[in-house]
Amino acid sequence: MNYTVRVIISSETQQLKKVFTKTLREFPEYSKKTLDFFSSDPYRTKMISLNMRIGTFAAGKLVAYLLAADPEGGVSWIYWLAVLKKYQGRGTGTALLDFFEKLCIKQGVHSIIFYSDKRNVAFYLRRGFKVIGLDEKSYFGPDAYIMKKLIQKPDEKKFLKE
Repeated sequence: MNYTVRVIISSETQQLKKVFTKTLREFPEYSKKTLDFFSSDPYRTKMISLNMRIGTFAAGKLVAYLLAADPEGGVSWIYWLAVLKKYQGRGTGTALLDFFEKLCIKQGVHSIIFYSDKRNVAFYLRRGFKVIGLDEKSYFGPDAYIMKKLIQKPDEKKFLKE
């Protein structure tokens, strides 16, 4: 399948909101009450308003997204990465991560970090990430594996820009 990966623009925020809400149901480690919280405002608005919003599009339709905070000190923290179930296992998530890594390198990022549930760890390991820890009973209750990938050498000239 042919995908386009790019920054999600402001006019696509409603589409992101719908896909974000739909993909939340694919995280079985969270209770219904927590999932309801994630899909309600102000939490959902806070997440879909992060400055780094990358999407994978198939036939012009958003099918996957990555939401991250602005890099700080050469580190980029991913808050959410999700792919609609129908598009999983087709290279969609890999294309999203590849695009994000290239964008991070341009921004002087040397390290990408995020939390993953156990069922997705193998996917990230195949893409060069390492498990650097386990945060037991992490955010909102479930265990989370701390994933990290060094994508270039740290360089103060790159990450100490104003």
